[in-house]
Amino acid sequence: MNYRKIVTSACVSLSLFAGFSFDWGGLLTNSSRSKTNENGTYHFDQGNTASLWIKAPMNNSDTNYFTAEGSYQFENDLNEPSATHYLDLTLFKVYLTKSIKNGFFDFNVGRFANADLTGIIFYQNADGVLARYRTSGFALSAYASYTGFLNGNTVKMINAKDFKGVDRDLFYAFADKYVVSNVAISLPNLFANQTLSAQVMATFRTLDTLYNRVYGTLDITGPLYASIFYRINSTLGIKWYDDGSPDFGNLTMATLTIFPSALTTVSVCGVYASEDFIGFTHNPALNSYNEPDYTNMLKLGLAMTFKPIETLLLTGSLDGAFAIGHGSYHGVQYKFGVDFLAFSDFTIGASFGQYYDLNNTDIDRTVIQVKAALAF
Repeated sequence: MNYRKIVTSACVSLSLFAGFSFDWGGLLTNSSRSKTNENGTYHFDQGNTASLWIKAPMNNSDTNYFTAEGSYQFENDLNEPSATHYLDLTLFKVYLTKSIKNGFFDFNVGRFANADLTGIIFYQNADGVLARYRTSGFALSAYASYTGFLNGNTVKMINAKDFKGVDRDLFYAFADKYVVSNVAISLPNLFANQTLSAQVMATFRTLDTLYNRVYGTLDITGPLYASIFYRINSTLGIKWYDDGSPDFGNLTMATLTIFPSALTTVSVCGVYASEDFIGFTHNPALNSYNEPDYTNMLKLGLAMTFKPIETLLLTGSLDGAFAIGHGSYHGVQYKFGVDFLAFSDFTIGASFGQYYDLNNTDIDRTVIQVKAALAF
């Protein structure tokens, strides 16, 4: 299957729409970081991204449209002799919506980002289809996608043990091949403004050596009081590698968010991941050198945001993590950040964070980051 031919054919077809008018823009970002490496010394890396996006309406009301975004990424570890360059098509989709009886039918097709109910297991883009029917009383959705055409240098997945990785010397290297699907139902305002949701997701590797995973999630969220909100979800995960026996795991997350004022939020969060649980998208649980995923871990955290003026955001977080198997510490970490909207299209920010290993299985790390983003 030639992805280049698919993209070319889609562009030609879209250009034939009568009165097809494009809106477009771009984004330039810079990230400069200083991090400690495994021997405790600092090293520096520089990352820059340039992206362009287009959007074209497909009806007079602009509710149906085509949109796409491509990016160029430059990364330079100043301790290495050469830099890396990546090209990516991060977004390429058609969105359609239609009013049907008492609800709406939404349809997405192409390459776009999607997430599971937890936001931990699956959070990435892929090539596929998302169909959703929604009313004031419920929403039902179905999703199916394929990862084999993604750029494996930019998308981060937890792959099979036999996957040799991608070639970071290439601009574009194909990712491992999985079919991802899910079905979800949400019942908003089911009782006392509470929302109940359920989802079943499955990921199947299409190569000879299998690495398949299935997840079932229940989620409930809503207000406890006018300024206090909660969210609880629990996932049963099943994974099996090739012809081996399946392993069962659990991921459970609880979050309590308080709004002391219109300018401040305080969140307390706990995440439990059993020893045999593993997700699909690489989502580091700790900002340590080894960046572990959510498995064999109990993580407790506190996060705060403060917005003293409209253009300034201050953030802070503190986390501690424990190993489930023998009850020992993983480590503790903290992070402070500031983001300032200098003017409508230009944002600058900085952050400082440290991780301390407490069981001699990881490496302490300090990260200092300065970033900027310019939209046009």
